[in-house]
Amino acid sequence: MEILDEVTAQIGQGGMRRVSRARDLKPKRTVARRQLPVPFRAMVRVTAILLLTAVVASTKAVAQQPAFAPGSGPTVLFDLGHNSLFLRGTNLSPMTRLQDDGYLTQTLTGPFTEDALAGVDIVMILAPLADRNALPPRPADCPPPPDRSAECFEAINAQIREVWRHPIPSAFSEAEITILREWVGEGGALLLVLDHFPMSGAAQELGAAFGIEISNGLAADGALLAEQGVAQAVAQGAGSLVFERTEGGVADDPITNGRTPGQRVDAFGFFGGSAFRLPPQGRSLLTFGSSFVSLLPEVMWQFSETTSREDIGGWSGGGVLRVGQGRVAIYGEHGIFPRGDGIERHPELQNSQLFMNTMHWLSGLLD
Repeated sequence: MEILDEVTAQIGQGGMRRVSRARDLKPKRTVARRQLPVPFRAMVRVTAILLLTAVVASTKAVAQQPAFAPGSGPTVLFDLGHNSLFLRGTNLSPMTRLQDDGYLTQTLTGPFTEDALAGVDIVMILAPLADRNALPPRPADCPPPPDRSAECFEAINAQIREVWRHPIPSAFSEAEITILREWVGEGGALLLVLDHFPMSGAAQELGAAFGIEISNGLAADGALLAEQGVAQAVAQGAGSLVFERTEGGVADDPITNGRTPGQRVDAFGFFGGSAFRLPPQGRSLLTFGSSFVSLLPEVMWQFSETTSREDIGGWSGGGVLRVGQGRVAIYGEHGIFPRGDGIERHPELQNSQLFMNTMHWLSGLLD
């Protein structure tokens, strides 16, 4: 079992209550508002954000008629060649969800080349990493939860601290970036899904090719950091956010409105992602409020008052832009991907619906 599968298993029933309780809070004067602090044991503290993303990823898109007749939709290429933490082994449920909607799906385990993109309509890249920062398999003597000892948790966390540190090279070669940029300009469509440091940093050069400035950090509520202190606030879930339409965090856009009233997106869960700034022609779908910052650690999960930061008020957590004849969609949170297991843990969050709406926009069904 891969590390992602293990942290998903740990979330359990508690994650559902954490998100639900936040609904009782009055919104802060920010666009994306913070959740309630999330308590958890010290031995799993360093994996807290990953645990929370697994909950949001499980939300299921609203039941609807397939967008395309079976097997007649666009061809989607899943990138499996750049060390994605979230597309490993059999964890390809987004592929199943798209197949149910009529899409054709393929996988790529090598680099992007002109031949690899031939006949492809949409490329999907999720949380890429360079080889230097790729997480190894869990220690062989560590069983999956709930039979995991504190020593095993620490061994896994030590693995994370060893590889999720600077330098963070690009996950893509210059040749790959050039090929993708030209392919999109000629009519291709790209969905680039990030996550927090270091996945965001591994995609910075690719984003820059499309005029997108990506912050290689962890998006967090600056007001909460000031109130609790950086280390404590991060440990208590300072990166756990909800973008809401009523607060201006979810834009009024054809993508968020969907093709039918049942596809409308009013709330999006963001649990430990990154921020980016779109070029002038881009449209932000999820926008951070003025109090938000991006924490820029040297080593992931090592935060203190001296950790560098940058203001990300007005930056985006999700957005789209046209490039030449093609289209690009980008999100800072991997929880937009559906798990496809039918579990409705958080029906009030429409993460998976936004994923499907975005795919429809990339396919040309939504303008």
